Amino acid sequence: MADGSRARNSVPPRNELVSMNMLGLAKLTVSPLPVPGEWYAVPLRLIVGFGFMQHGYAKLARGPEDFIDILRAIDVPASFLLGWATIIVEILGGLFILIGAFIPLVTIPMVFVLLVAIFTVHLPNGFSSIKLQSFDAAGAHFGQPGYETDLLYLAGLVSLCFGGAGPFSLDRYLRTLIAAKVRSTAYRGESFEAFVSSVIESGVDPSRMDGIRGRLRELKLKPCDCPSPCLMDYLATWTARRFEELKSAGSRTVPRARSR
Repeated sequence: MADGSRARNSVPPRNELVSMNMLGLAKLTVSPLPVPGEWYAVPLRLIVGFGFMQHGYAKLARGPEDFIDILRAIDVPASFLLGWATIIVEILGGLFILIGAFIPLVTIPMVFVLLVAIFTVHLPNGFSSIKLQSFDAAGAHFGQPGYETDLLYLAGLVSLCFGGAGPFSLDRYLRTLIAAKVRSTAYRGESFEAFVSSVIESGVDPSRMDGIRGRLRELKLKPCDCPSPCLMDYLATWTARRFEELKSAGSRTVPRARSR
């Protein structure tokens, strides 16, 4: 009976269960959702990259001359050069965004294309890009688009630059390679050289090893891959001499670090 009463007492009351369920649902109503934050970049890359590629392909499919003639009609200087540059930036830039490659770099010409489109075409038409004017048997009729879509593309590009390209991107792979290269060469920095010198001068003390390993981690290094060949030779020579000194003194204890 006692066990049965304890089991009943361990079951939360019904109102507490309802409250717990409501709190669980409430977590899904506020951001961020319980998913890896870096995944935000995937839908952004898909829509921004594919959108730019689609616009560039449409200009190419209709004939670049048509787009260049439009630029001439609105008095855009160097219309031929700017027309072809726009098509190339939209297609290649969109592809690079889609695969998440060199995003801060390719964003520069893409932002330039968007700003030119805003100030030469869309700004006089106002903000809204969708202006439903009428509907008849032929379908819906829309007015001239504004700069709303251009700003959405700009916001997407800036977000990717600030937050990263996310998973399944070339930028992530390249950043991993760069980080590995930095770790492999970090021992050449002055801060690490000074640290190693202090370790050598103070003597080997097992009680200090955790601190040394912590310092190596602060320098983004692994204890096994930081010493250069010359430094390894120096440490080996110093350790052998220290061992001979201890052996000749008949001591089996390891010297403590000298206080500074």
